[in-house]
Amino acid sequence: MGLRLSKTGKAHALEASQQSEYFGALPVPLTDCTPKVRTPSLQNLAMTRDLLGAAIGSGRSILMCGPPDNGKFSIPNGLRDAIGNTIHVPCALECAGQVIILFDPIVHIPVE
Repeated sequence: MGLRLSKTGKAHALEASQQSEYFGALPVPLTDCTPKVRTPSLQNLAMTRDLLGAAIGSGRSILMCGPPDNGKFSIPNGLRDAIGNTIHVPCALECAGQVIILFDPIVHIPVE
């Protein structure tokens, strides 16, 4: 005896496979983050100790992006160790209908 999906079953399976399986806190839209990254004053900006210090001293959010192994993980950990405060990381970002999970329970500790 063999089983086969009907046309309706195939359509339901295709629709289900295209839906996100993310379950968690509301993702931050990437469009909320990109205007700050794409401002002319920040494009092609080479980070130096002085600029990093000024960014930290501003008390505002810092969005770190770039290719693998450029310090996105080690810099915040060093800052946390130095200042002893919490560094807030969004649980997830939403981009083009897809959810990018940033929170890793192995690395991050949730806070209220």
